[in-house]
Amino acid sequence: MNTQNSKNECYVYFALDGEDFDPDDLTQIIGIAPSKIRRKGDIVPNNLPNFNSWQIHSEKVIDEFVDVYDLSEAVFLRLKDRVELILESKKRYNLTCRLQVVLWVTSDQSQSTPAIGFEENIINFLAKVGASVDVDTYRT
Repeated sequence: MNTQNSKNECYVYFALDGEDFDPDDLTQIIGIAPSKIRRKGDIVPNNLPNFNSWQIHSEKVIDEFVDVYDLSEAVFLRLKDRVELILESKKRYNLTCRLQVVLWVTSDQSQSTPAIGFEENIINFLAKVGASVDVDTYRT
C-alpha cells in the first residue's frame, strides 16, 4: 500500500489450494477463469508457495470506507452456482477451500474503520464447500 494514501484498502478472494493438481484443470471443471493462479514453487514476495492455488478475486477497493460484506458478495456471486463442481474438485484433488480477506487499515484516525463481516448466504456457501475464513490485516 502507498503510505502516502490515508485510505483503507481491501480485496477478498476464494481459493482452492492443494499439493498435486493443475490449476488449469480446475478452470475446466468449474467453468470459470480464475483471477489468479499460483503454482508450487512460484516465487512471490516474502514467501515461496509450497502448494498450488486457484483463486477468484474481488476488485481491490481503495477508499475511506471499505465493506468486506460487499466484496465477499461479489466473489460469492461468481461461485454460488458451482458448489457441486467445487466439492467434486475438492474430492478429486484433495483440495482445501478458503475465503481470504486482505485488508490494509489506515492509521489516520479521521478515516472510517472497515466493515468486516459476512451475510448469511456467504456463510452458508462457505459451510457447503467446507471453506475456512482467513483475514489478513495490515496497518499503514
